Amino acid sequence: MKGNFFTRSAAAFGSLASHPDLIGSYFSKSIAAATPIELRLPWFSWTAIQHLRQKIGPQQQILEWGGGGSSLFFVDLRANLLTIETDPDWHQKLAETKSQLPEESRGRWNLMKLSEPTEAQSRQNYLAPATNTAWDYVIVDGPENKIFSRMDCVQKLSELPIKPHAIILDDAWREEYSEAPHILANYDRHIFRSVGPARLGVTQTDIYYRK
Repeated sequence: MKGNFFTRSAAAFGSLASHPDLIGSYFSKSIAAATPIELRLPWFSWTAIQHLRQKIGPQQQILEWGGGGSSLFFVDLRANLLTIETDPDWHQKLAETKSQLPEESRGRWNLMKLSEPTEAQSRQNYLAPATNTAWDYVIVDGPENKIFSRMDCVQKLSELPIKPHAIILDDAWREEYSEAPHILANYDRHIFRSVGPARLGVTQTDIYYRK
């Protein structure tokens, strides 16, 4: 969340006071010099990660816009995963990471790179995979630029005839995502605000479950 070093630190310790079970994780995996990929964890709040560990299981169908440590987290939970990545360099990093996984894990992770010649084609192909499967979980955690928007993803998901069981919106504290609860009115919103891995301060991950 926004703020300087002191306000973010104060928020972090306030969060730890509310969630003392996270103290060990915070000092070993939040302020330690490790990346989410190295930790094999999403860059979500710890409370959201704890929740998802209990909910996601083998063979569930997961779509994520924007990959990273979350990709390894879902693969480790034995889910079937489609990751859509738009940054060529980051896609290469994920491809190298995937190549080091056991064959069985690689087979459950479909890593897709967008490289379309026009903005319109890129946007269309970015959103299209949401319509192909009855997804159990969809993670909205992609880039924000003139072509791609997380709110475009949220809007697309709300219009699907077969809606996902759950939608995960990361960095949900951002003002530009304030309309998400209204767009997803047919979902129950669960707010997970706490410290998280590979970050100093507090973040918020919202998980919406279909009513």
